[in-house]
Parts: sequence; structure tokens; C-alpha cells
Amino acid sequence: MMPIGLVGLAGLCLAIWTIDHGYLFDSFIYLVLEIGAGLFLIWTLYNDWKTSERNYIDRPWLPSLTGFLFSIAILATIFILSGRDNTRSLLSFTTGQDLNSVSIDFRTDGTYKLGSYSKRASTILRGKYTMNDSLITLDKNRIGKIILSSHLLIRPFDSDTTMVRSLFQVSETGQILDSAPVFYLLFDHRSSFSLGN
Repeated sequence: MMPIGLVGLAGLCLAIWTIDHGYLFDSFIYLVLEIGAGLFLIWTLYNDWKTSERNYIDRPWLPSLTGFLFSIAILATIFILSGRDNTRSLLSFTTGQDLNSVSIDFRTDGTYKLGSYSKRASTILRGKYTMNDSLITLDKNRIGKIILSSHLLIRPFDSDTTMVRSLFQVSETGQILDSAPVFYLLFDHRSSFSLGN
């Protein structure tokens, strides 16, 4: 039972970790790991069947049952964690349109999704926010080297244009942080939804 339990525990940890992280060729790597875990489970089933055929011991199916329980736990974990992205986006901003960019989506349920993308990997962080007109307050004060303040302000990029709206990071006193990255608006659906906040 020990090997199948370790494989199951490793698979559960992998499912939790990879739901918000992606890497180059990760789909291929996970497919190979899933095939390997499936073959290991089939081997365990075969050994359990052979053991129960030769003699009647108390728990010949315990390793197989452990493997099936871990499989169900992994699928349930993936289903529950991927359900976090079923909420509609209210606002979406990005630092750029190339492969090395950061985006932030503000959702109708009061949560945000901050994604950092590069050519080889992606990472997603989540949290809660409150919005008062054009001021957004995040639940975290600092997130890596991207978010340097918990206060964000939506306003036009410069005074000459009102078309391109941006998301600026501001201090507690309302001063724009010049050293912080600026996010550019992708879409704004605030007029389409009524917020229950």
C-alpha cells in the first residue's frame, strides 16, 4: 500500500500546485506522469488480484482502494480549484501584449486574478479587492515586483486622451508611484453588471 499511497499523495500535491502554475511543455509532461500513474495503478490491481487468488488475506484490495481514492481526490481537487475561474470578469488590465506580461482581472464576486506570463512559464495569484468608483484596494500590500501598493487608480494614461484608460498604483496619500508598472485597460464591463458590494 505504501508505494500507491506515495504516488497518490504526489499526484494530489501536483494537482494543487499546477492549477495556478504552467510551464513549457507541461501538458506533455503531465500526460506522461498520468500514464505512468495509471500503469502503476493497473499493476497494483493485477498484484492485488493475484494475491487474492492465491490466498485469502484480510485486506488484499487495500492498495487498489487507496489508488482509487487518491484518483477521486485528485479529480475533485482539480474540479474545485478550476471552478474559481467561472466568475465573470468585470475589468481586465495588462502591462503589455507580448509574451512577457502581467495581467490582472477583477471579477464580479470581489476577487482578482493576477497572472504573470513569460515564454516558458506562467504563475497566477488570487485575492480579494474592494472598488470605490475608480479606486481599487487589494487585500495584499505588495505582490512580488509588480504590485507595490494595495491601492490602484483607474484614470486616463495622460491628460490629452480619455480613450486609453490605465491602472496606476498609488500611495496611501493618492500619489502615483512612478517606479511601479502601469497596467493598460483590456476591457471594462462595469456598466454591464450591477455589483452587489
